[in-house]
Amino acid sequence: MNNRIKLVVKKMNEMDLDYVVVTRPEDIYYLTGYYPLSFTVMVIKDSIKLYIPNIDSTYAESCGLSFEYEVYRKKPEINLKGKVGADLNHINAKFYENFLKKCKVIDFSILEFRAVKDREEVEKIRKATKISEKIMSIAEILVSKNITEREAALELERIASMVADKAFDFIVASWENSKIPHAKPSMKRIEGNVIIDLGVKYEHYCSDMTRTFVFDERIYEVYEAVLEAQKEAIKSIRAGIRAKEIDKVARNVLREYGYEKNFIHSLGHGIGLSVHEHPNLSINSEDILKENMVVTVEPGVYTDFGIRIEDVVLVKRKGARILSKYKK
Repeated sequence: MNNRIKLVVKKMNEMDLDYVVVTRPEDIYYLTGYYPLSFTVMVIKDSIKLYIPNIDSTYAESCGLSFEYEVYRKKPEINLKGKVGADLNHINAKFYENFLKKCKVIDFSILEFRAVKDREEVEKIRKATKISEKIMSIAEILVSKNITEREAALELERIASMVADKAFDFIVASWENSKIPHAKPSMKRIEGNVIIDLGVKYEHYCSDMTRTFVFDERIYEVYEAVLEAQKEAIKSIRAGIRAKEIDKVARNVLREYGYEKNFIHSLGHGIGLSVHEHPNLSINSEDILKENMVVTVEPGVYTDFGIRIEDVVLVKRKGARILSKYKK
């Protein structure tokens, strides 16, 4: 049993749970090194056992699993009773009806264990970020041409696919479309400014980076405000500080410029096996930053157009180490 599972078992015993069930693929990979391709259930008691669908049986065998697993055809034969820990934000109604209906279910998330990264995880995020930086350098050239947002997004995703899996659908948003934080690339030609938000995966670990390229001098003031907000927020990051205090630093800078009301999302989020993990850097967050958490810092201003700048940083005891180095 590896150290990660030992920590889960320790907490399980502290909570007096009889079992913990895990179904999120990223959680299973984090605990075992096996990344499920189809619906897989992990049951933790004194030991662990995986219930793997028949369609993945050949794949599972090729992985040389060193722990107990059972292949199922229609549905896994899992008999649980007593107090069972499960991630209530991920368990669906069908799973509950089939396996947890007679149990006392207690919320139990692996995400809190995943929040603090070890050296190997940080290195994988760093490598994913390096790939993103190379794609961003291509993006900077591409968006200066007379092409549409959709053309740019598709071309960047095509280039990225040759070296890595994308972590999410790339965002290419120009002018009025850029005032929508999660805008879909349109058929409009790029003008004025363009937000490029992209990320890839390296050995399942994600990167996430945003740059705004400005082609209209009239909006440089907004860009400088967002850049200063990001710089000051990163300066304030250290282990032991509340996440909402970091968010507050960025908002205070934007308030001085008169743009606080135009910052309509949280400052950032944890990143790792998923693009969005713990902690949450928002004004209402109760999370406390710990050493070796990896988070994004992405202030934005959205008026008639949008400006956003995002970097990935590693939380250290006395400050933050920026992992994404692409020019701003």
